[in-house]
Amino acid sequence: MTVIVPVYNGATYLARCLDSLLAQEGFPSDDLEILLLDDGSTDSSGTIIDRYHQAHPQCVRGLQHPNMGVAATRNRGIDEARGVYVMFVDQDDWVDSTYCRTFYDAIVASGADVAYGGYRRPDEAGRVRVTVTPGRDFYARFIVVAAWAKIHSRAFLLEHGVRFLSNKYGEDTVFTVAEIAATSAWQHIDYVGYNWFFNTASVSNTSQQGLTPDDTAPLLTLLNEIRGAAAALRDTVEVRYYLLRTIVFYLLFSGRHSTPRDFVNAQSALFHWYKTHCGALSARELMGPPGETTQARMAILAMVIVDRLRLTALFARIYCRPQPKG
Repeated sequence: MTVIVPVYNGATYLARCLDSLLAQEGFPSDDLEILLLDDGSTDSSGTIIDRYHQAHPQCVRGLQHPNMGVAATRNRGIDEARGVYVMFVDQDDWVDSTYCRTFYDAIVASGADVAYGGYRRPDEAGRVRVTVTPGRDFYARFIVVAAWAKIHSRAFLLEHGVRFLSNKYGEDTVFTVAEIAATSAWQHIDYVGYNWFFNTASVSNTSQQGLTPDDTAPLLTLLNEIRGAAAALRDTVEVRYYLLRTIVFYLLFSGRHSTPRDFVNAQSALFHWYKTHCGALSARELMGPPGETTQARMAILAMVIVDRLRLTALFARIYCRPQPKG
């Protein structure tokens, strides 16, 4: 099995991540490849990778390339991996000591193409902000769209051309939707062993904060790519609902720190795309498929009501808190 770790200026937390992978219980080191891909780091990440490779040459392998972004780096990891199965771990996250064994045993025993579990969200103070354990419903596969907290058959990924999207938003999302569309052989694991670190300096908490006119194009690209990756499932209630969920998520997450005007413009463009490509969900469909979280159901329903009552401008004036420039 190969664990793919994309690295870019990750010196602060990289050792914690690697130590957790090297501490895996019940998994011989010669059966575990830790593949570190240095995406043109300018800090001491390369030195850390070399040190771990020298200390653990039987399982740690490092590769370097000029900066090309996390999506392309993960795609290279899939191509370079030597394991029958692959997992992904981000450089500032860490895993429990039973993580690799639990996922490996589940996918081998079931013969699945993908096995998925849950995660927890610890912050810098050590508090766990949330713990997510997806259910067994079909839609539960859309709840955790990150590539981590899963194990993937490498042969399956290569056969179906499942790749990460190089885009400002949603590189994991398209990857996971393509997996959902390509196979029904998913195995649920009632297990939480991935620690998604709430790092206030991470990409998702910095570059994706705020909506500007330049953000509309990559968001529309994401929606089109999701719909394309969904293939034959694109007109199902689950995919149509998930596309609406994606729109609402970015409006509420990134839009929180945009100006009201930018929020209104983004909402208009995104909802126009949705109505053009997906039509309208019925009242029953708006309650969400089995497996959706209550919080997401309420947020989506609220934003649809705001749109239908033409209250977006008022909502934006109340909701948006633009970040001061400079």
